[in-house]
Amino acid sequence: MKMAAAEALYTTERGAHFSLFALGPWERRPSKNLVNIAVPHGLSILADNSWNGRVEGINDIQAQYAKQYGPGNYKPIIGVTYWSFRIMTGLGFLACLFAIAGLWLARKPGRLERTDLYLRLAVIGIGLPLVANLAGWLFTEVGRQPWVVQGLLLTSQAVSPTVSAWSVGLTLVGFTLLYGVLAAIEAKLMIRAVKGGPDPEGTYEAEREPGSAPVAIPALIY
Repeated sequence: MKMAAAEALYTTERGAHFSLFALGPWERRPSKNLVNIAVPHGLSILADNSWNGRVEGINDIQAQYAKQYGPGNYKPIIGVTYWSFRIMTGLGFLACLFAIAGLWLARKPGRLERTDLYLRLAVIGIGLPLVANLAGWLFTEVGRQPWVVQGLLLTSQAVSPTVSAWSVGLTLVGFTLLYGVLAAIEAKLMIRAVKGGPDPEGTYEAEREPGSAPVAIPALIY
């Protein structure tokens, strides 16, 4: 179900297309796409290593689950699953391309350091892995709904009867505030370090006491 939702594939197909951009009707539980720009046979190749491999669709899996586990909605939130997967993979590819561009610029000594645009984008690029990781976590958690344990335990059945909504809300707010303060402190320290710039070349050698040997870390032998 998660793979079908990630591709907004509603009906089972052979030679299934890999979706690049899809839009569905503005409904709580859509059952079709209004627009779908896709690569022919791409999903079958990824899922089955076959040009005409069979990939099950959301509607067919829903009917199968309803028959196997009883009446109910077994579809995840299609829009969140679809786009979080694309944000995750898209930013991952973008980070790879950015690293390749850096290696290409570094072929000639000093060229990378003189490329202001790349260096400015590199600061923004620090956040790419973090956002991709967050999108991947969102894709995993939303895509597995409504299950906590596939086929055994529904999310609705996993709610603790002894923990109130207020307890969950206060805990969430507390952790959010705590990590928000820590993030602000970390950002302030990083900005201060960046504004200070690197230490001048040879600073360590100048500060070391005359005649003293460099400190070496002994290797551990097992």
